[in-house]
Amino acid sequence: MTAKLTKKQKYKKMIDTARELAPQCGDWMAFHNQLFGVGGLFGKLFTEVPERVEFMDSPEHEEIKQLKQGLQNQEEVRFNLRIPKTIDDQLKDEMKRLGIKSKNELCIMKLAAPAEAVV
Repeated sequence: MTAKLTKKQKYKKMIDTARELAPQCGDWMAFHNQLFGVGGLFGKLFTEVPERVEFMDSPEHEEIKQLKQGLQNQEEVRFNLRIPKTIDDQLKDEMKRLGIKSKNELCIMKLAAPAEAVV
């Protein structure tokens, strides 16, 4: 399905889906997971790391972040997590490799995944 799409078509599919989902989602986490979570559209469309990194710098990704931010005005919970420096270094390496600019975003992706997907 996605292998035959051009870069332009993939970007359009991401932004069109995001625009459609935003008003339907009850919260920003549901919105984020449907696009970027395990089994989400992002992973289906962009199967190679370089194309994922490139998308993260696109105007379409910026608009998706704005849509998500609009949903983030809802109630949310904060917690602090202490981790060893070695794990922090691994997270930074993963962020760089995947083109993710926010450690919070990467951790949310990981925490939102079902345990069965990571165990």
